Amino acid sequence: MTTTKEHFKNLLLDHDVQPSNYRIRVLEYLSVSNSHPTADEIFQQLLSDFPTLSKMTVYNTIDVLLSASLIKKVTMGNNEARYDAVLLQHGHFKCQRCQKIFDFDLDVNQLTAQGLTDFKIIHKDVYFYGTCAHCSTKEY
Repeated sequence: MTTTKEHFKNLLLDHDVQPSNYRIRVLEYLSVSNSHPTADEIFQQLLSDFPTLSKMTVYNTIDVLLSASLIKKVTMGNNEARYDAVLLQHGHFKCQRCQKIFDFDLDVNQLTAQGLTDFKIIHKDVYFYGTCAHCSTKEY
């Protein structure tokens, strides 16, 4: 059986990315996290594993993973970049109260865009904003 570290090392190699401990760990963290973390949040989470880790290393690692199409950037409101390792087509919902971002299933290929005849669409993102189920039951 392949260990998690070996799995992510092979995934990097399959995408022509030279594996490093930082790249493996960032990719692994993003793959198990459903919080759509920012670069700063990734840095804070990995600092205990890598005491010499710098923010620049995290940003550089994110850039490499983005270039290799191993992760996606999610930008919802306030232009805050967050990162997602779920590469299958899906939508994002951001709760206006707790600020959490949730994935939801959506067939974006079924979406039509009226008035874009002769336009070449290269990417589709769907973002919903509102109040999540947890926050809806709380009084503020």
